[in-house]
Amino acid sequence: MVQDVRPIFKSPISNFFRSKYHFNSLVLLLIFLNSCNNKQPFKLELLSVDATVIGKENCYANPNNDYWLLELEPADGKVIGDEVEVGGILYKHVVKTKGLPNDLKKTGQHLRIGYDVLSSKRVLVNVCDVSSPVQYEVYEIPILASERL
Repeated sequence: MVQDVRPIFKSPISNFFRSKYHFNSLVLLLIFLNSCNNKQPFKLELLSVDATVIGKENCYANPNNDYWLLELEPADGKVIGDEVEVGGILYKHVVKTKGLPNDLKKTGQHLRIGYDVLSSKRVLVNVCDVSSPVQYEVYEIPILASERL
């Protein structure tokens, strides 16, 4: 007489590991999770520069859509921006932005801005909806952080 020698209780885990596919998947998952746990959170490195608000373009009926002009004060002697005459005064290192917070939208306001990249081409809006637009073809700078000085 031959006795059947099967275990009375079958563990679901033991069945899981019988398949090579399941076992390999589990090993890869554990390796992936282990490699991800010691990474530092991504931190965007911002470039910082002091600036002065020198004016605003006039292109849209809604003034909230217009660009604001900034004169940058690069500390390291870099040439950033363009030379532009605004209101009869010649400014150097001029850029424009739409990302200026409302409390800093005052001509003459000194501020520090944080940005990551300057536009690669000068920006000029082709379609304005006011009768006599005032625009400047200068580089655009996206402001990611700002503070009043």
